[in-house]
Amino acid sequence: MKRLMCAVLLVPLIAVAGPSKKEKEEIASIVERSGQNLGGLIECDRPDLRDEYVGSLRDALSVYPGTDPVKVRALLRRVEEQGETIGRLGIKSIPSPTAEDLERQKSLCKSQILEAKRDRRALDNFILK
Repeated sequence: MKRLMCAVLLVPLIAVAGPSKKEKEEIASIVERSGQNLGGLIECDRPDLRDEYVGSLRDALSVYPGTDPVKVRALLRRVEEQGETIGRLGIKSIPSPTAEDLERQKSLCKSQILEAKRDRRALDNFILK
């Protein structure tokens, strides 16, 4: 019975607790570089990760304190457009890439995918808090 009473008293405290300043700054930083990450995922032919990343970004922005849903949708459209533009400017824009270009692209894709996964985990953790 005491446990139930403690649980009932803790639920409102957990619901009221918001993200810390550091967490908000981390999410803002992720949002700032999200267009570049999306562009990298497009360039690396990873539409699966791109869709997961956009979904996590959308969800995180929807629970971010003080955001307007209309502005969130507009920001997401802008980020996706930026990502598509960046995706077109990479290796795919080179008519005949050399072996060196392809090797550099492979290395960049590996780091881009790792960064996108790290950011997606941070976004998901923010959502769950």
